Amino acid sequence: MKYRFAVGMKVELEVERENEKYNFLTKIEEIKDKTILLGMPMYRGNYFFLNVDEEVFIFYCVNDLYYGVKGKVIAKSYLPFPVIEVELLEEPKRIQRRSFFRIPVTIKIKIKKLDSNNWNIAYIKNISGGGALINTHLGFDKGEILEMQIPIENEIYEIKAKVVRVIKDNMRLIYPFEVAVEYCDIPERIRDKIIKFIMEEQRKLRKKGYY
Repeated sequence: MKYRFAVGMKVELEVERENEKYNFLTKIEEIKDKTILLGMPMYRGNYFFLNVDEEVFIFYCVNDLYYGVKGKVIAKSYLPFPVIEVELLEEPKRIQRRSFFRIPVTIKIKIKKLDSNNWNIAYIKNISGGGALINTHLGFDKGEILEMQIPIENEIYEIKAKVVRVIKDNMRLIYPFEVAVEYCDIPERIRDKIIKFIMEEQRKLRKKGYY
């Protein structure tokens, strides 16, 4: 099966370090025989530097079908702009579940600790069918279970989620904590609602030339 890549295509790059997964949106800058050049991913306003020989996963969408392929960084270049060259290590695999794919959004939500009655305002920065990245003024502990109220399509869904990563940005005066969460025991009906929302938002972004 061919990869069906195209120059300018937006892809999601996943990197795993110390049992934590980091996901970035980037795009294909050049296609070679067995490698592709990707824009070096950005993280919190700075470049996220990948190591040569570091393994990555590339996820992408073609005609509403989702694929994933494992690759390895074999070179980096910084001129005329920063890119990484990735060797493709396998044939692409069709991904049946679309829960992995995330999009950038700004969604105002309510969030609280599981054993608390105090709801707090937070903002979803990006969302997928499996979890979300949230900006909040509260610090949480890794592994802690939270409850969220997420408005989607005129409905509010209460979802439990586990904290998998917390980073504080000391340069931010408001909502300085970036909290990555994974949904816990989410009903498939609600997950499908989230995925449907993501697909609709992706189509809007695609019309604007972002995907």
